[in-house]
Amino acid sequence: MGVWMLMAAVIAACAVRLRHARPTLRGLRRSRSGEPCPRPSAALVLGMVEVAIRQGASIPVAVAAVGDAVGGGVGARMRMASQALRRGVAWDEAWLVPCADDVDAGEAAGHAVGGVGGGGTADDAACLRLLRDALAESWRYGASPSERLRAAMEALDRDERAAIERHASRLSVRLLAPTGLCFLPAFIVIGVIPSIVSFL
Repeated sequence: MGVWMLMAAVIAACAVRLRHARPTLRGLRRSRSGEPCPRPSAALVLGMVEVAIRQGASIPVAVAAVGDAVGGGVGARMRMASQALRRGVAWDEAWLVPCADDVDAGEAAGHAVGGVGGGGTADDAACLRLLRDALAESWRYGASPSERLRAAMEALDRDERAAIERHASRLSVRLLAPTGLCFLPAFIVIGVIPSIVSFL
């Protein structure tokens, strides 16, 4: 399978994952001005790798192609792991440096790579650790990686939903207190004071 078909599959995966996302005017201005785009989510990276492997790419080729498409710190780390795997480095050793929290993947890869969204080395490393763990069984034993990648994406989705629900519950409490303080004086003036006056 040609590299062009693989890149087309990765781009198609991006389009499918982002079909509901609408770019904001600020995002368009930022992309035109040359500023870095926001960091891709870990679920998007896993989904792109899953699509690339489903199209017939080997794990190192899929990781490198998605790294090229994603760019930034995550992309540089993915290209590092892919190059190590192609050189015959053992699985855990190939991911050791890319999955480290305190590694500047751009410098380690030998070329300058701008950080996506600024900073985020810990987030980049966490994303790479998820990818490493999801693909490990497939690399070692030849099992299909699709199920593990999908399970990892579902776990990420559950965690994100739980975080959103936690933030929403905290927000409701924060909104309720000022609302209560606004209604309390009106309740005293309209309800409590007339009741007291009626008993006098």
